[in-house]
Amino acid sequence: MALTGTETLPAVSAPDPMDDDDEGEPRQGYLVLREYDVAGAAGYGAFPNLSPGGEARIVGEWRVPRSMLPARYQGGTIAIVSVQGDSMVPELMPEERVMVDISQTFMGPEGIYLLVFDDSLLVKRLQRVGNGKLRLVSKNPDFEPLIVPASEVRIVGRIIGRWEWK
Repeated sequence: MALTGTETLPAVSAPDPMDDDDEGEPRQGYLVLREYDVAGAAGYGAFPNLSPGGEARIVGEWRVPRSMLPARYQGGTIAIVSVQGDSMVPELMPEERVMVDISQTFMGPEGIYLLVFDDSLLVKRLQRVGNGKLRLVSKNPDFEPLIVPASEVRIVGRIIGRWEWK
């Protein structure tokens, strides 16, 4: 699902965890989604490693049917993180969980990304503005957009949707 900037992010309801097979692996047809505590990375200049074995602490884990996700996200590269702050309100609320495709560590089409800039972990809409620069845009009009050199932005992943309980 490509985000163009005019639509809202889709919501995906979290199902109950599924039992593992006899070897402790998710049953065939299921994908493990891990939720990471990366709020501590903000302000420390860290580039959080949101992959199994990385330094980010896992705070939750869910097994979901692969069929819940579009085919391009079924390879196991989805992480769940919480949004901090109100710069993306009303599109994303503080403490709301989002799904991040951590395989997209590059600037693709305009969209919402989890990124590190100026030693802070941020959720921002990224836009190319030319001359090797990016515009970091907040949804909340109280926050001015920033135009920064692309070389100073490290993309952790692309936000692909919300993770919520119903």
